[in-house]
Amino acid sequence: MIKVHNLEHSRSMRIVWLLEELELPYEIIQYQRDPVTKLAPESLKKIHPLGKAPIVQAGEVTLIESGAIVDYMVSCYGDGRLAPSKHNTDYATYLQWLHYAEGSAMPPLVFGLITQITETKAEMLSAVIKHFIDTHLSYMNDALALQTYFVGEQFTAADIMMGFVIESADGSDTPGFKRSSLLGEYANLQGYLKQIRSRPAYLRAMKAIGEEALSENLLNKEEGETVPS
Repeated sequence: MIKVHNLEHSRSMRIVWLLEELELPYEIIQYQRDPVTKLAPESLKKIHPLGKAPIVQAGEVTLIESGAIVDYMVSCYGDGRLAPSKHNTDYATYLQWLHYAEGSAMPPLVFGLITQITETKAEMLSAVIKHFIDTHLSYMNDALALQTYFVGEQFTAADIMMGFVIESADGSDTPGFKRSSLLGEYANLQGYLKQIRSRPAYLRAMKAIGEEALSENLLNKEEGETVPS
């Protein structure tokens, strides 16, 4: 049985989503953030010394880093699903998006969140962070201009990695981290987000980690319904 150590409002969601897409059995062990610092609890360090999420245990293997986990799961359990063949010319593009998600796209978003949480007044730092965020959002938006997913018309694990990035950039309904969405000028990213939020495996993953209500609110908003505040 695959075990997913899930920290609320974290990248762990990607792993649960992936396992749902692959229809693999799994168990979720839940952890709550500190209500003040928003950091992970010390109990996660009993599973891995860095005490971060996601952590996955599959047999004798314990892995951190969502990109590595996704790559490992698709390679070992995918049976050809959610990734192009290594002999396909799309494989290089798949790998690029798979690792771009954490390597380049997420850091500016995280820095922006930290700046907001700590109420940093460093205007220059904020301006630099905003510049990088806008640069990456434009890059991602342009990549989706003529295709449905990040690797052409095929949904792959790269979309699971990138989907979390786009969700983070939206962020307007993330409990505990409420702020305005950053996607207002990026129609392609908005359309992409609507698509991935409607995937059955995505919805099952949200339910599995206890965020079904958030998912329902997001879908209701996209359908134009009134959502209670």
